[in-house]
Amino acid sequence: MLNWRDINSENPEIGQIVILSNEKITDFREWTLGQFLENDDKTDFGLLIQSNKIVKPDSYALWTPFLVKDLRIPGDYKEDELPKFLSAFKEILKSYEHRMLLMAKNSQLSGGQTFHFDFYLNGTYSRALSLIEGFRVLLDSKNYMAASHLIRPYLDNFLRLFAAHLVKNPHEFANEVMKGKKSERIL
Repeated sequence: MLNWRDINSENPEIGQIVILSNEKITDFREWTLGQFLENDDKTDFGLLIQSNKIVKPDSYALWTPFLVKDLRIPGDYKEDELPKFLSAFKEILKSYEHRMLLMAKNSQLSGGQTFHFDFYLNGTYSRALSLIEGFRVLLDSKNYMAASHLIRPYLDNFLRLFAAHLVKNPHEFANEVMKGKKSERIL
């Protein structure tokens, strides 16, 4: 479910997080995560790879947005079209599973050291991947009511991740949370 675009004919938006590749492949282990940037005087563009390496956009042949937007079932759908939408959403979930694994891989590469926040992120990734798998299993078994209840822990996962960006020192925050302190008491 990747919509690969040719980097020589269409550039991402400035600041956009993208998946990069030289081939139209679905193997996330061969993808690279980057961000499209421009210099201060807006005369040159580059791709930020990992946290400290900037390369020319033409270093990669293809890109696709990291985030998929506008995912919804139209309000006027017909009942017999629902399996088609569910099939597409399951493919998108699998795609996000691969995107999550790519993020986990890249977060481990940055800095060359392991910090408390890395362990905090690993827990977040692990929980997110488990929730995606559970959601897919429930969709396959047509247990839509139970699947709908997995949205709340996924939202909780997001809020825990967002909380780490509200504090001055995310590493200290992660350490305190791992010691058992509630995140809302740290903020």
